[in-house]
Amino acid sequence: INDLLSLPVIRANIQSLNCSNCLDVLKLDCTGCKKLKTLQPPNGLLALTCSDCPGIAVLPQHLNNLKYFNCSNCSGLTALPTLSNNLGGLFCSNCPGIAALPKFPTSLRMLFCDGCNNLVTAILPEALRGSHIEKMLIRYCPKIQITYV
Repeated sequence: INDLLSLPVIRANIQSLNCSNCLDVLKLDCTGCKKLKTLQPPNGLLALTCSDCPGIAVLPQHLNNLKYFNCSNCSGLTALPTLSNNLGGLFCSNCPGIAALPKFPTSLRMLFCDGCNNLVTAILPEALRGSHIEKMLIRYCPKIQITYV
């Protein structure tokens, strides 16, 4: 298990997942874990997909190395953690509990935010206003106000 780099989670009735001691896991996919409520990923994680996990309300704050993050269709999610300075892609769609997105790093290249009806605030670095971001889609977020700092 020391050479394990990717950990797909078996979509059963899993309610809690703690793999914080799995130091070599770089990619974690918990898509469709409908009963998952708590998630403790490893500190060195580079990619996290926890889409279609309606039971997750809060994500851990220690996602320091994350480059890719997908939390789409997490209806119970109320906030996103502080985003890694290395984050390149964020996919956050159909998350009605999220009212604000944290400040984005200048490393961000892809942002998809769709159908987050209660999303009010998104703070983007001024550097992303130009051509630094490759793909950005923000739609069906009727209350959103984007601020560049």
